[in-house]
Amino acid sequence: MVAGTNDALRLRRPGAFRRDAESLIRDVRLRLGEEVPLVFAGLPRIDGLAALPRRLRLPMSFYVRLLDHKLKTAATRGAAVFHLPSGGPPDLPGDWLAADRFHPSPAGYRAWGRVLASRLATLTETACPPPAADA
Repeated sequence: MVAGTNDALRLRRPGAFRRDAESLIRDVRLRLGEEVPLVFAGLPRIDGLAALPRRLRLPMSFYVRLLDHKLKTAATRGAAVFHLPSGGPPDLPGDWLAADRFHPSPAGYRAWGRVLASRLATLTETACPPPAADA
């Protein structure tokens, strides 16, 4: 699941953001069950995005990291819920950003998806071992 960057832009209060994430976890659990692993993609760093005015980059970067910490906190409170760090600021060619110069374009989402898929493979190998074979 991906959440949070727009919340940061809207200055969603950190406690409310964490409660929203916990509510989302509960809602998904009600629909899919407790045994299905849930993975939150961590909020990407935004300090390198040219779409943000230079004077806002540092404070917004700190705010995004605060919300990401709240997302990670919500994930650690649930069974089989994981927080997958998104990493540093995206270093994307211009065509990988949408017209707003903030959100990824379709090509940007595909590139980010490949990065997350690689990290998810590592996470599942360590955190979600295969079920034991029937004896």
